[in-house]
Amino acid sequence: MSRTEPVVPLSVATDDLTLTVEGVEIDVTSTGDRLFLEVPTVRGALRVVRSLPADSEPGGIARFLRAGDLTTEIRVRGRTVAVLGADAR
Repeated sequence: MSRTEPVVPLSVATDDLTLTVEGVEIDVTSTGDRLFLEVPTVRGALRVVRSLPADSEPGGIARFLRAGDLTTEIRVRGRTVAVLGADAR
């Protein structure tokens, strides 16, 4: 790739993907440029957040998503509780 070529945004395609973090199963779906992480309960979402490394850089994930032109919605029981990345407001 030459320096004059634009960076191609990432695209994520999922049919059936589940992540497990701290025993919490998170269903992952996508529309290509938007990832949806569905956490079953508020308690599960808190458990996942608390499992993140204490020394992780705040905003690091959001910067990575913006660089790849991706947006992630974190949902609990069908309701969006956080949006990170390119289209986050």
